[in-house]
Amino acid sequence: MNRTTSAVVLALCLLLATTATAIGKSIRGNPSAETLRASAGGSTIRAEGGSDTLIGGPAVDKLFGEGGHDKITGGEGDDRIDGGTGDDKLKGDGGNDTVLGQDGHDKLWGGLGNDQLLGGGGPDKIYGDAGDDTIVGNGGPDYVDGGPGNDTLTNDEGQDTMIGGEGDDLIYANGENRVTRVDCGPGRDTVVLHPLDDPHHGDGDLKRQQTGMIVGCEIVLRQPTPHVANRGVKRYARVWSNRTLKGTNLDDRLYGGHGSNRIFGRKGRDKIYGDASHTSGGPRANKQRDELHGGPGADTIMGGQKGHKAIWGDSGSDYIQGGRGSNTISGGLGDDTIRVLGNGRNLIRGNAGDDKIEAFGHGTMVIDCGSGKDVVVYGTKRPRTRNCERIINSWSKSRR
Repeated sequence: MNRTTSAVVLALCLLLATTATAIGKSIRGNPSAETLRASAGGSTIRAEGGSDTLIGGPAVDKLFGEGGHDKITGGEGDDRIDGGTGDDKLKGDGGNDTVLGQDGHDKLWGGLGNDQLLGGGGPDKIYGDAGDDTIVGNGGPDYVDGGPGNDTLTNDEGQDTMIGGEGDDLIYANGENRVTRVDCGPGRDTVVLHPLDDPHHGDGDLKRQQTGMIVGCEIVLRQPTPHVANRGVKRYARVWSNRTLKGTNLDDRLYGGHGSNRIFGRKGRDKIYGDASHTSGGPRANKQRDELHGGPGADTIMGGQKGHKAIWGDSGSDYIQGGRGSNTISGGLGDDTIRVLGNGRNLIRGNAGDDKIEAFGHGTMVIDCGSGKDVVVYGTKRPRTRNCERIINSWSKSRR
């Protein structure tokens, strides 16, 4: 074998070795820039140093860019992609992928599927694309766009811009520096604001909502203040919007807007208010209808000032105060206290339990106490009653 033939054979051997390494089950690159492809059956690829291109196959792949400015595409399987250090471009492509940006100024795309994307340190741009994605901005001022689907977006640190996109999204604005902007987009979306540790800050997050930094979000929540046990959320409906608010299983405070509200306390000892201000709203408020549900637990339900109130205490020993207009009230299970001040048409059902019903309004009062040992106390106008064990005129009693 002459020198020329030996060189050709050596070159072919090196080429075959490189091909075998680049397309295989377990691939480890070198410090130079290279293109590494996964096999059809799934691969684990570690690029080492260099600005590399990693391409996944149809199966489940694990792709690690490590050092360098890498370009990584996952393929069709449920892949795990880790960019490592450097300014990387990471695409999940098909499948339910997990994409980690790590350090650097990264760009992440989820692609099709229900993906999990984590930005890491540095200012990143993250796009969920189609599917119900979970995205965390992490450190740095990030730009996060959930895209189509019911996405969950979270910012941990930095002044992020968070775009919900199409779908019913849940957005957590948790960063200590607050978000720069939250745009929920089309769909029925919920934004959860960071708790205000400093009492001097007041309702700063709500002011952001009013000044346009939080837009297009149907439900706005505020997380509980830290170190307070069993505290739920504060939830506000926007002014003059018809909204459905739902509490948690903790002790919530739920405030309706001036529009027609449907509020569900769920479990816990909740405080529910039919309208946000109790005193304002103007003539439009007289035409609004609120539907308030206490849920399980000993709840406090306040009808507010104007409009028609339909109130259900549900289970638990509740305190229910109707609005100043017309009320339809059902105490539900438990020993309830129901106070009616309405000047309109009022229908009150005590239901089960030993209830106390106070009828002090000047409108029409029809009361069905239901089962249990019930007491009705009224003022100047006697109500029509049924199934009530005791009926007391508070005015005549005070004159004795």
